[in-house]
Amino acid sequence: MERLEDLTDKHRVILLPKDSPLNQRVIEKLHELLDFTPAGEFRENLLEVYLTYIIFTHEGPPLNFDRIAENMYWLIGFFKHVEEAVKEQKRL
Repeated sequence: MERLEDLTDKHRVILLPKDSPLNQRVIEKLHELLDFTPAGEFRENLLEVYLTYIIFTHEGPPLNFDRIAENMYWLIGFFKHVEEAVKEQKRL
């Protein structure tokens, strides 16, 4: 078994509320995602896909377009905050 000092050199402890939907597996998957592509690139890709969809859709928007737009707003904002947090972490 690894000593606590060795674990803290390789890992970071994050405290979450008990009712959080996040768990170790979700954090690991998020780490893989951000290791694959930087958050800023994901944000740019989302914006490009979303705006392309809006520009090239010649029919009326789907019935749930308000919900889609709201989800995109939150997801794009999430990646913006992640990008800022990663930049801040690198400065430390």
